[in-house]
Amino acid sequence: MAQQGDRSWSPLGFVVRALKMFIGIPDRSRWAAPDNSWADSGLPAEALVVEARRLNRTLSDPPSHYRWIVELRVRPANEAEFEVSIEDWFRVRQPPATGDILHVVYDPSSHDRTIVDHRSDSDREAGVGTAGPANDDNVLADAKWAETAGPGEVLAGTVRAFRRKARDMREANQPPEANP
Repeated sequence: MAQQGDRSWSPLGFVVRALKMFIGIPDRSRWAAPDNSWADSGLPAEALVVEARRLNRTLSDPPSHYRWIVELRVRPANEAEFEVSIEDWFRVRQPPATGDILHVVYDPSSHDRTIVDHRSDSDREAGVGTAGPANDDNVLADAKWAETAGPGEVLAGTVRAFRRKARDMREANQPPEANP
């Protein structure tokens, strides 16, 4: 039997995850926010998107963000260029594309520690917020919910999403009403 703090396999958890997968709701139960505490001391740079591949993981239903694997060529101001592969959330309406320039923050002692700076240009110039996905309220709220939701809340959320999808499908199939 699994202990209270253990997130190992359980029959109810398996059924809920299978139901969510069948309906199309993302499973974020094992997702944790990355440690970007080093970002405040990191260096800003621009990065060219060499390749971008979208994963099927989303942050809400309907999706507000998709998870992407992005190959970047980082162009630091006082160092040689380097390439790095990162996995990050991007808004549905702002996906990364080959040839795009993204703002990043990297750790000069370890180029593997590179994150995308999702702040707007004006926020970045004014020093408002922090680099990375942590400044996106939707990403934080969904990640926090995934960390704290119990089996009952996950099941209730699944049922609500299923009802919403069923209602949307019914409304999409109804003919428009005639105007008198």
